[in-house]
Formats: sequence, structure tokens, C-alpha cells
Amino acid sequence: MAGFNSSGGLVNVGISMTLQDHFTGPAGNILSSWNSMMNNINTFQRGLRSAYEDSINQTWGLLREMGNLAAYSTEIEKNTFMTSKIIDGTLGHQESMLKLAKEVNLRNPLRLADITSGQKFMAMAGMTAQQIEKATEPAAQLAAVFNMDMGGKGGTADLLTNIMATFHKEAGQAAEVANILSVATTSANMSMDDLAQSIKYSGATARNVGMDINELAAFIGVLGDRGIQGSMAGTNLSQAINQLVKGMSKSPNILKSIGLSPADLKDSAGNLLPMYEIFRKIAAATKNLNTADMQTAMFNLFGQRGMRAAVPIIDDINTGANKYLTILKNINSQPNWLDKTTGEFMKGPGWIDQLTSTFDNLIETLGSTFKEVLRPLAQLVLIPLIKGITWIASSGMGKWLASAVMIFTTFKLIRVFLGYSATFIRGMTTGLITGASSSRSLAMRLGTSKNNAASLAVYLERCAMTMNRMAYMQMVQAGTISSRGYMPIGGGYSYRVDSKGRGYYINQATRQRVPASEALGLGLTPLGMGGGWTRGGYAPPTTRFGKIRDTMASPIFQGLRSRFNATGTSAVARTVTRGIFGVTRGIGAVGSILGKTLGILAGPWGMGLSLALSFVPRIFSWLSDDEKKEPSPEELQAQEEARVAAIKEALREGKTVSIKINLNGQNIGTYGDGGTANVNMPGGYGGFDDFGMETYGMKFN
Repeated sequence: MAGFNSSGGLVNVGISMTLQDHFTGPAGNILSSWNSMMNNINTFQRGLRSAYEDSINQTWGLLREMGNLAAYSTEIEKNTFMTSKIIDGTLGHQESMLKLAKEVNLRNPLRLADITSGQKFMAMAGMTAQQIEKATEPAAQLAAVFNMDMGGKGGTADLLTNIMATFHKEAGQAAEVANILSVATTSANMSMDDLAQSIKYSGATARNVGMDINELAAFIGVLGDRGIQGSMAGTNLSQAINQLVKGMSKSPNILKSIGLSPADLKDSAGNLLPMYEIFRKIAAATKNLNTADMQTAMFNLFGQRGMRAAVPIIDDINTGANKYLTILKNINSQPNWLDKTTGEFMKGPGWIDQLTSTFDNLIETLGSTFKEVLRPLAQLVLIPLIKGITWIASSGMGKWLASAVMIFTTFKLIRVFLGYSATFIRGMTTGLITGASSSRSLAMRLGTSKNNAASLAVYLERCAMTMNRMAYMQMVQAGTISSRGYMPIGGGYSYRVDSKGRGYYINQATRQRVPASEALGLGLTPLGMGGGWTRGGYAPPTTRFGKIRDTMASPIFQGLRSRFNATGTSAVARTVTRGIFGVTRGIGAVGSILGKTLGILAGPWGMGLSLALSFVPRIFSWLSDDEKKEPSPEELQAQEEARVAAIKEALREGKTVSIKINLNGQNIGTYGDGGTANVNMPGGYGGFDDFGMETYGMKFN
């Protein structure tokens, strides 16, 4: 408000101004830039954290792989350590055994741990370091070609050393023994393990009677083709030899019964002939026996268990199969079969295994390097640290801390479980509430459907009545019935046609014409309320249906129907009448079903069920509601930050309003942001005329 005095006159000028905010916009830009910078910092921090986690994972993975390599190298070191200690009680052979294993591994696709384990079993069998050097390669070849383990119990090193010890073979003969076993296995129906098990149970007996490994392997091959394999073949063959030799001295009459004597089975020095020669003589002596004598002779010569092996061998001779001679020939004619086959295997299908074995050497070399780094770290740092933690955990304070951690973890798990349970209950409650709402909506729709069905029943009833009248008039016109006859419609009313063919209704009691509204019960009761139109008011539609059925079943109508069928009435009339019967029955069935079903759902029981369902969600909600708590400081802080953000947003938008200008009571107008007003100022007020300012311009910013 400004005042100007001139000649005692007072001019009051009132100006309302709008202050536009030129600070919030730039401040908002600064805030936006700040937020963008903070987002970039957060992104950088997340990237840095991710890179840090990746670096940790990669470092941990590298350390874990280094540990695995060191563990594998240590496993090999254990084998060479024990091998050297078993040989002479020192560690002088440890490096030489490892070097030998690596060289053999390059020529045979095995693992170093497997080869060094085989060396350990050779040392356990009593071999010296020099003998192990000679036997390692053949045992490795057996394992490579026959896909077996070299080390461990039952490995090729274990089997080879046992067989060589049984037949008093030197270490330098290891390659020969391995070759015999290989050729015999591939010449009959048996595996290397079957052959080794058979030799295990029959080797001692075979060596006592002068058999060599190749002869025994040939006999076992004959039994293998007959399905007698493994320990069973060895046991039965040993029993057959023992029983035969025993009978030669204690029961010579057994041999005499087949025309032989003990002397026929021995040489001049009293030694037994080769076992194949003995079996050949017995085969020739029993070849022509009948089945009974053959069975008796075999049982007496070899015993119950021994004949299981002797009979296949004798049969092989008598039939001329000579599988024994074939296997023996293969063994003697292929002295280098195993070495040759190993070379072919390495050039063919064994290349991938060779690559693996070569890589295995690299793994051991790297592992031994890492092992030398990790060994002092484990011995000087990790092991004492773990021992210290174990000591603390076993003390009273350690047990208390462990118990506290366990209790804290248990309560945290319980809290999480309760949170999940509350979430589940709330979800189930919401579902039940939704289900109750859906049930109420369904009940309302069912009520509407019932009303619509009632209206439909009324319309169908009217259609039935119309069709009745049409049929009646058709029959009158066709002469089927007299024009003086009438058609009962139920309720004491009937329908007739006058001489001019116009229909009308009469009261059967008074014989007077009545309006159609009275005869048909067409009152003013509204449609669609679940009932039907009847005389005297509103009733369920089944009442009208009953009347229609009464009409259709009345004697007059049934008589008309019979005459209708018996006369040559037009096809149209018959069709209309059949349609009336069909529609009437359909109306009755539909009305009955809808009336009962909708009556239950829309009645007291249906409403009670809907009400009960509506209370179930509220009960669950009451049971699952969490206890109301006062807002936490964190929640109050969040609310305050939200209000501050809202204020900043309002300022950033730059809200403006308009103003009104008034000079000396004269309304100049209303102006908004940036508007202008030109005002003519009268002279003599405040000396404005002296400056030539008849017009004063104002701008509002």
C-alpha cells in the first residue's frame, strides 16, 4: 500500500503481488544432480563389491584347486612312502618308485595313485625294489588292457604277485606270467578276475602234481566254456585231482574197474604223468561205458564235487573239441601278446586314456610344488590355529559361546518360521474373505437366476396355453371334435369357440363367459419374483404346471388325443398336439428342478450358509492379526523423510497464483505470472503531470 499527497488529496494505491520462486528450480536441479551422483556412487559400490566378491571366489577357488592338487600329490606320496618302508625300512626308494610310476604311466593309461598303490602291494608280497621295477610294467599292462585297477586288494599287482609266488616264479618272469594270463583269458569264456580266482583255489594242488601256470590256465579255460568259473572252477578242479590221487593208493580197484592200474598213471620214477595225459587215458577207458557205469566210474574216481570239473575235461577229450590243447597252443605261440596289444591299444582306443594319464603326471608335479608351499603353512599356522579353536571350544567359556550361538540361531529360525506362518495365514485369510465375497455374489446371482426362471416358467405357461387353444381350434376346424365341445384349462374354467370361430372362456360351474384375465389368472402381480401367475394371487409356478398337467391328463383331452390319433387328422394338428405334450412335460421338469434348487439356495439355509462363510475369514483374521505396536524410531524417521521429500517436490514444481490490482477503489483486473497492466493516473496527484506520466505501466514478475 503506497500513499501520495498532492494539494491535500490522498491517493491510495493497493497492489497485490505474486512472489515467483526462482530458487526451487535450480535447487531441484542440484538435488537431482546429487541424487544422480549418489546413484552412480551406489552403482560403483555395487560393482566394486561384486568385483571384490568375484575376486574372493576366484581366489578361494584357486586355493581349493591348489589344495586338491596337493592332496592328490600327498596320496601318491603316502603310497611311495609305505612302499619304501616295506622294502627295507628306509625312505631311500621313495623317489625311485615315484619316478618309475611316472615312466610307466606315460606308456600305460593309468593313474599315478593306482600305479604307486600296485607297487605297495608288490612290496607287501615280499618283492625287493629291483623286483618291483621288473614287475610294475606287466601289472600295469594287465590293468590297462583288461580295464582293471592295478592297485588295491584284488588289483592286477596283487593277483600277479600271488600267482607268481604260488608257482615260484621270479620277478623277471612277471611279463611271461602276465602274458599267459592274458592269452588264456582271451581264449575262453572267462574274465581275468575269474582266472585269478580259479588259480587262487587250485594253484597249490596243481603245482604239487607238476602242472605249470599255462597248463592250469588251459584246464580252467575248458571249465569256463562250460560255465564253471571263478572260485567254483578252482575248487572243483582241485577236488578232482585230490580225489583221483588219493584213490590210486587207497582204492586201486576203482581204476581196475575201468581197466586201468595206478602204474598206468605214473612214470618210471613214480611221478604222476602230466594231468592232461592222465585225463586222456581215463577218457579212453570210459568212452564206451553205458551211462550208468559212466556215472558210477566218475563218482568213484573224482567224488561228488571233483566230477564237476573232471567230467567236462574228459568230455572235451572224448568229443574231440580239445579246447585244452587249443588254449595251450595259443599261450605257447603268442609270447609277446600282452606287450603288442598294449601298444596297439595306446595307438587306438586308449588315446584318451593316455592323455588323461599324461595330464595326471602334470597334476602330480603341480601338486608336489603346491604341497611344499602349503605344508609349512598348515604345520605352522593352520594346525596350531585349529588346535587352539578346539581347545577354546572344549573349555567352559567355549561351550557357553557355542550354546549361545546355538540358542540365538534357534530363536532366529523360530522367528523366521513365525513370520512365514503369519504371511501364510494372512494370505489364507484374504483368500477366505475373497471366497466369502464370491459366495455372496454367487448367491445373489442364483437369486436372480431363480427370478428369471420363474418369469420363464410364466411365459412358457402362456405359450402352452396358446398352443392348447391353437390345437383346439385346429381340431374344431378339422371336424375332429364338435364346435359345441370345450377344452378344460383347469381351475374350473374351459375354452370354447363360437360359431364365428372366435375363442372365449367360460366358468364351467356357472356356464357363463368370463374374461381371459379371470380364466387365466392374469392379475397385476409383478413378474420375476420367483413365482407364477394363478387365479386369486401369486403362487409358485408348480401350481400352474400342475393345472396344465391336470388339463392334459383329463378324460376329455385324452379322448381327444385318442380320436386324434385314430382319425385322419391333418399332420399339422398332430404335430401341434405332440408339441404341446412335450413342452408341458419339459415345463414341469424344469420348474421342479429350478424350484427346489433355487428355493434352497435363496432360502433360509442358503442365506445362513453365506452368513457363516462370511464369518470364517474374520475369525482367521482375528487369529492372525499381529499385536499393534508403537512406531519404531526407524519408522518415524522414514515418515519424516517422506514429508520432507513431498515439500521439496512442491517447491521444485514452482506453484504460482494470480493477483488482483485495485487503485483508489477502481478494479484494474486480475493478473497472473508475468502479466502487465496499463493504468491512467489522474493529474494533480503526487506531481505525476510534472514528469509527463499520464500513463503508468506496471509489470508483475
